[in-house]
Amino acid sequence: ENEYTKELLNAALLYEVRYILTANNITKCFFKDGKKFNAVDNVSFFLDKNEFCSLVGESGSGKTTLVRIISGLISPDSG
Repeated sequence: ENEYTKELLNAALLYEVRYILTANNITKCFFKDGKKFNAVDNVSFFLDKNEFCSLVGESGSGKTTLVRIISGLISPDSG
């Protein structure tokens, strides 16, 4: 390892990673029958490294769309 790489690794150890997942203002819109609707509208949350999270909601509330965005299967319109 070169000296620069060692310095970067040492500097990274100074910062404790707190959040394992961060979502900021995620929005996703779709069109149905020519009308626009927000499947996910301005969703934000933080998941700490020692937390457990459940995504709960009614059918059609955007749970699957949000998970697809988080997993990188689809892109958000914003966020």
